[in-house]
Amino acid sequence: MPQKKPKIVCLGAGTGQATVLSGLKNYNCDLTGIVNVTDNGGSSGVLRREMNIPQPGDTRQCLQAVAGLEEDLMTKLFAYRFEEGSLKGGSLGNFILAALTRIIGDFGQAVEKANLLLKTKVKIYPVTNCSVDVACELENGRKIRGEWDIILRADRTPIKKMFLTKKAQVYPPCLEALRRADLIVIGPGSLFTGIIPHFLVRGVKEAIMSSKGKKVYICNMMSQPGQTDGLKVSDHVRQVARYLGQMPDYVIANRNAIGPRILKHYRQFGSVPVELDRVSDVKMIIRSLAQNEVGEAVHLDKRAGKKFREWSEWTHLLRHDAKKLAKILIELAR
Repeated sequence: MPQKKPKIVCLGAGTGQATVLSGLKNYNCDLTGIVNVTDNGGSSGVLRREMNIPQPGDTRQCLQAVAGLEEDLMTKLFAYRFEEGSLKGGSLGNFILAALTRIIGDFGQAVEKANLLLKTKVKIYPVTNCSVDVACELENGRKIRGEWDIILRADRTPIKKMFLTKKAQVYPPCLEALRRADLIVIGPGSLFTGIIPHFLVRGVKEAIMSSKGKKVYICNMMSQPGQTDGLKVSDHVRQVARYLGQMPDYVIANRNAIGPRILKHYRQFGSVPVELDRVSDVKMIIRSLAQNEVGEAVHLDKRAGKKFREWSEWTHLLRHDAKKLAKILIELAR
């Protein structure tokens, strides 16, 4: 009898989620990515403000990661970034998603249409159709609206509470995927601005809690200044549990030593490795997940002699190993 295809749902945003999806797409599984849409920076932020649509950038990145044919013209179009004048850095894929939203009249359906255009075998959904911002209240009572306003704020007072600026309902296909899942993967990604916003969308945490699937959280390897300063692995897990309403069944954390050149760069911005400790009543999967020295050299040589000007220019130097993550997750799903 042929083995049943495991149903896996991944929640996250941006590079971390794209990494997980890119590894899992090579396995025989029923794979769904549910993407956060609250990012308000870059060309995506401009589209959000001009068109009042959900943020398309992280969704586009996940679509690219699971595109059926990397050399296909449509895949190259989605990945294309302009180099000229005021358009420099703008992603054509973001503009395509925005245009599809206007043509179809619905962001979620536009993303589903993009799945077809890119010949993906993976379902990618936005967590909500609502154009909404994430916000926080700091320990000193100050409230800050907007993902990049939270990230780049001068006041580094710890975050007390996260919330959305208005009510947002989950995109309906996400609910069915979560309820049917054999494995629900949370992260990796920015804990407060990339992961937790999922649980603040109406219907999401209830669907996850009612699902019989295993829940696994992939912890970040490095701290994020102004967000997770001083937080250990166990602290990350407790924050997830606080907003989700339950502890995950498994936690995947890195034990690999991180190369000194990468550490030096991260320390310039106040970022250090997340301290690995144990979490009671949770099954810990501690593996070597950081990129090796070869990966480190490739990433840093391209930027040699340049000053990092923005948070986004240095935070993605170190990444989880997509193949190693995928192997662990497939074993859990079976």
